[in-house]
Amino acid sequence: MAAQYVLTCSGHWQLIGSANNPQYICSGTLQNVPLDELNPSGLSPEDHAEYRGLVLSLFVLVFGFLVLKKVLMLR
Repeated sequence: MAAQYVLTCSGHWQLIGSANNPQYICSGTLQNVPLDELNPSGLSPEDHAEYRGLVLSLFVLVFGFLVLKKVLMLR
């Protein structure tokens, strides 16, 4: 399978033309970036794994607190 690329701009995209015929101009340099190198969150895989672990830990703590609060309220 051939690699897929995305056209990116090192500057800002400027919209020219009308709503019916939009055209964009790059104020910087155009670059082709492989699609598999783009990360929508902007995090590295290591950061993503670390944050996922932290969020899971936070969820467990909050859920445990709510369960304990419910149990103590029943007594």
